[in-house]
This record gives sequence, C-alpha cells and structure tokens, in this order.
Amino acid sequence: MLQLTQTSHQIVFFIIICLSSILLTQLLARYAEKLNLMDVPSERKNHEAVTPLVGGLAIYLVLVTSLPFFTLPEKLYWLLLSSSILVLIGAVDDAIDLGVRLRFLAQIVATLIMIVASDLWISSLSIIEIPTSIGVPFTILAVVGLTNAFNLADGIDGLSSGQMLLGLLNLTIASYAFSGEIHQISWLILLVAAVFGFFLVNLSFIPKLKAFLGDAG
Repeated sequence: MLQLTQTSHQIVFFIIICLSSILLTQLLARYAEKLNLMDVPSERKNHEAVTPLVGGLAIYLVLVTSLPFFTLPEKLYWLLLSSSILVLIGAVDDAIDLGVRLRFLAQIVATLIMIVASDLWISSLSIIEIPTSIGVPFTILAVVGLTNAFNLADGIDGLSSGQMLLGLLNLTIASYAFSGEIHQISWLILLVAAVFGFFLVNLSFIPKLKAFLGDAG
C-alpha cells in the first residue's frame, strides 16, 4: 500500500510539473515580443509564423522554482549555477545576437565553474582511467559540444526535447541496472515532466500555442 501511495504521489507530481511547464511557456510567450524573444522566418528557417523563443526559459524557471522542495547535493547547486549562466547568455543571444565568439566563451567559463567548484569532470571511460590533464579539456569539449548540438537540433519540432527525454530515460535505466534502484528519482521526474510539457507544446499538441526552445534551452 505504501508503494502504491508513493507511486500515486509521483504521478501527481509529474502532472503538476508538466502542466506548470505548459502554462509558464504560454505566459512567457505573451511577453516574448516585448522581450524580442521571437524567431522570425527567413531563407534558412522553414517555419511559417513568427514563434516565441521561450521554451528553454520556461523549463529553467520550472526547475528553479521547484528547488525548495528538494534536498540537493552541494555539487548540484554549482551545476545549476553554471546552467544559469548558459540560460542567461542564451536568452540575451536570442534577443540581441551576441555572436558566436562571446557565446562560446560564456559556455567555456560556465563549464570551468562547474569543474572547479564541484570537482566534477570526466575521469574515466568505462574501465579506462583518464588523467586530469586530458579529462578537464575533454569535459569542456563535451559540454560545449552538447550545448550547441541541442541548439542546432531545435530547428526540427520535437527533436531537441525528444533527445533530452530519451537521454533521461537512458540515465534512469542505467541507474536501475547498475544499482537496482533509481537514484534521485524525484529529481528525474521533475526534469522529465518539465521537458515533456515543452515537448507537447513544440509538437503542437497544445492548441493555439507554439514555442521553440531558443538558445536559452
């Protein structure tokens, strides 16, 4: 009975976060034009209508406002700080086009903050140990590369958010396969629900509402 109750709470939690992501995307979309967060169709953009670039901001705000309900490791707060820098730079870039060099520099700085403050970097690949002199640059390359890869994938509806959902699913399966339990399951549910809410918006399952992730995503 306890397990059933816990599962029910997790389902309700998922629905609340998913709806919050959808509603916040809709709210931000109303102010997107004033904030200049609009994607205008051009020769290299195939969508027909001017579309708000607020999906990434909505997901980020849902995550941040949910933090008081969690007890997180200190390292994760540093990771969130680095993410906050990327979200801020991405939103500003969506509004005024900062340029590639400044965007890359900000991404590298944010990654370095995460590495130095949280003492986290890629130190091994399966059974192969990686020295710090190689692991740190490799981590920077991986984070910056993935960040820009997701931005490029935002050009196709559902691709970026779909990839993120698949990545989180793989993480959940791997966690259970290696330890027999899912670590930080509430945090994973939060991430999946927030992204899934935008996923529904981006694929036009929500009537009269359309948005892209934007560079902040």
